[in-house]
Amino acid sequence: MVIGWTLIYLTHMPQDFYFGSALSPEQSPDTLTALYLSLVTLATLGFSDVTPADPGLRLLTPFEALLGFVLLTTAISWIVQVYPAPGRRRSVANRLSILQSCRATGVLAGGEPCVASRMLEGVTEDAIQAETDLLQYAESYSFLEEEEEMSLARNPPLRAGAGGSRKIVIFAGSPPRGRDARCGRREPRRCVDRAYLRTGCPTPEVLASYSADHGFGRHA
Repeated sequence: MVIGWTLIYLTHMPQDFYFGSALSPEQSPDTLTALYLSLVTLATLGFSDVTPADPGLRLLTPFEALLGFVLLTTAISWIVQVYPAPGRRRSVANRLSILQSCRATGVLAGGEPCVASRMLEGVTEDAIQAETDLLQYAESYSFLEEEEEMSLARNPPLRAGAGGSRKIVIFAGSPPRGRDARCGRREPRRCVDRAYLRTGCPTPEVLASYSADHGFGRHA
């Protein structure tokens, strides 16, 4: 935007502009003056040491200032909205890391369903929020984490054996009524594959691709 408006002003320099009494157009190259005017106008500073004299430019200059204001407010709004998303993703990754380090899968596989439900209730909420963030703020997918315990790509979902099979035990909906009851799955990595990786592979391959894409190698 700055360069584009500079080119517009440059074609009118210096004949279509008024210069302050302390300025001398002959002592400054037209390109620098046009660039200065574009920067000052886009930043909505309005020093008024260089002002347009041409009627068309007098209408265009406020329009550039309006664009600069929109650009500034949009950038601030984007940062305010996107910044919390990686924090929520770190939270669920840290919970998964802690649960796995405490060998929670054994409790989930052999413990009472009510205990497992209570243990996973908070993780389920965070997993749903992480999935929503990944869909709503696509740019947040590219935010990488240096610490493994804070990376959702490095911490796979909790799994537990049931009836000789393995199933994802992060669930949404009503809690299971028996040890072998089916759980509704809530898996952010399916969303990752659908929106970003597009491998179409089963969950283990998606987990490996997701982990490799975030710099942890194919071992998640």
